[in-house]
Amino acid sequence: YLKRGLAEVEIALARGKEKYDKREAIAKRDAEREIRRAWKEFSAVIVQNLTSSNNTITTKFYDRNGNLKLTRTDTLAPGAAIGYNTKNGGSLDPTVFEPLGDNFEGHAVITGNGAIGVVLNGISKSPMAGSATTNGIPE
Repeated sequence: YLKRGLAEVEIALARGKEKYDKREAIAKRDAEREIRRAWKEFSAVIVQNLTSSNNTITTKFYDRNGNLKLTRTDTLAPGAAIGYNTKNGGSLDPTVFEPLGDNFEGHAVITGNGAIGVVLNGISKSPMAGSATTNGIPE
């Protein structure tokens, strides 16, 4: 402000981040981005009917807090299989998985009225990134 024709100014000196701080921040941001994308890009559930008759399969997707996010009910012929993929839909239209959102992390509970075989993969580019959904299989 001005006082008797003089201006009072406050001056401060600041330092920027050191190079190693910047590298750490960039690495952390990249790792977090990969984790956010991992479930949507690299997740698949394959369910096969192991009986000799039609089998009604129910798949429920829950988030990490235990909230039900999506329920699918499908009827499989004897020996038939169905694939769910949160990125491209697998055997289904990809819009089926929109209720899960882009950053879904959680689990699936799969039941049938007869014997079923199930393979669940959450494959990540960085299996050590801390995602509990990964099975550790590199891309």
